[in-house]
Amino acid sequence: RELAAAWLGDAAAPAAAIPHGAIARYPVTDRASARAAERLLFRIIHKPQDNAITRYLFRPVSHAMTRVVVHTPITPNQVSLTVAVMCAIGLWLTARGPMSSAIAGTAVMLAASYVDCVDGEVARLKLLSSKFGAWLDTVVDELSSVGQVIAFGIHCHRWFGPRYFGELGFDPWLAATAIAVVAFLISIYCVYYNIIVVVGSANSQDYVGRFEIVDGKLRPAIQASRVDELWLPFRLAAIVGPNIIRRDFISWAALVLVILHLTHVAFGTLVLGGLVTAPIVTVDHIRLLRLRRRAARAA
Repeated sequence: RELAAAWLGDAAAPAAAIPHGAIARYPVTDRASARAAERLLFRIIHKPQDNAITRYLFRPVSHAMTRVVVHTPITPNQVSLTVAVMCAIGLWLTARGPMSSAIAGTAVMLAASYVDCVDGEVARLKLLSSKFGAWLDTVVDELSSVGQVIAFGIHCHRWFGPRYFGELGFDPWLAATAIAVVAFLISIYCVYYNIIVVVGSANSQDYVGRFEIVDGKLRPAIQASRVDELWLPFRLAAIVGPNIIRRDFISWAALVLVILHLTHVAFGTLVLGGLVTAPIVTVDHIRLLRLRRRAARAA
């Protein structure tokens, strides 16, 4: 509001001082102040969507990598392509069949998750953010998510065999893989329709579940938070749930399960996640389409 008032106010009025913040302007006179300025600058790489897992398990490691990369000619897009190559290697290792290969592949996928934090950090620090870079990062993330459930499905098919649950007349691993891929693709379509057409973002974390019409336009619905009023088990689910569905938690959980030789549990969890998410975002999508039609008719 202050910035808008400064632009729209009377040109003859005296200029009003607008606080710029310490990060935007920091005096550097020697090496000590330069190091202090660098530490201060690193604050901008934190994203508001970061949860506790990202903040305490991922950012400290990615910060160390970013401090190295930021002083090289390596671009954020090159980091994203590196992540894509790492994911391809990890998925191939996971799908090969042997449990040792699945452990190695899942570890590579976890390492790729850490490197995946670096491209955005470098982009923000070096002012190299771009729509192409954001979409490149997004496409790599989503392809790796779909690829992981496929890789685990193929691994289970090869390691446990089609008769693991008895004579079913079909391969349960491949059937579950196909169903999960369809569910994932439905979710991806609904989520990205939401953020591209309405929200105007390339980040799936900006997804908005509910909208309302305000002054003829769609706006995110303002919902009062009543978490404190919930029964304790539901309150814990409301607090923990948003964290355990994040990619960073899934990467660590998958590695732990695979090390315990529970790849079928990891696969089943991914399939279940897809089957739960798809109906939820589909309902949101249908509701959004109806609101868009109402807004169009009102206009």
